[in-house]
Amino acid sequence: MTPIRAATRFALVMSVALATAGHAGDWSVGPTGPVFVPPLFNLPGSGQSPVGSTQVSGTEEEIIERALRGFADAQSFCARLPAAEYQVDCLANQLEQLVAALPSTPEFDEARLIVQDTARQLNSVARSKASTTKRPATLREDRPVAPRRSTRPIIPVATTALTEAATEATAILQEAETLLLRAAERSERRKVPYTQIAQAVGSSSTILLRAR
Repeated sequence: MTPIRAATRFALVMSVALATAGHAGDWSVGPTGPVFVPPLFNLPGSGQSPVGSTQVSGTEEEIIERALRGFADAQSFCARLPAAEYQVDCLANQLEQLVAALPSTPEFDEARLIVQDTARQLNSVARSKASTTKRPATLREDRPVAPRRSTRPIIPVATTALTEAATEATAILQEAETLLLRAAERSERRKVPYTQIAQAVGSSSTILLRAR
């Protein structure tokens, strides 16, 4: 069998295996591994500019509001994944994108650092408990306007380690919320936006409940 035919056969086998896994949505195989396309969900707020977009104009308040609306959409995206094994690193990637969407002023340096470190820790949890049977997957949403997607392949946690990974991830998110709330108290000007960011990050832990 030629290398080209072998590679084609492998892609077809992967597509069939994933398509028959019993999940809603469609799976295909791309250069970076499986690609999951969730079914179309007509959720309130769908079609908003995704987190991490280049749309950074407006007042500081408008940028924060847009970033948090986008992150709420991101949480819904991760919650809808049919395989809970991908949720921890999905949240990590969406937090990475939230960092890019926050105001780039010095006043928000601490918030960006906290959120970025939280994303790094979640990714580390996924890596340390990575599945040996499921492959990293690029995720994208099937909707016509501003479809949400992952910016890199998402690492799945081993099914047997889901509870432990979810517990660790929840603790990381709660710690990030605490750090952001403490930072909010150190400046009257950033008290409201930092509190809003803290609540958004902390609320991500509810997505991991099904894995615990």
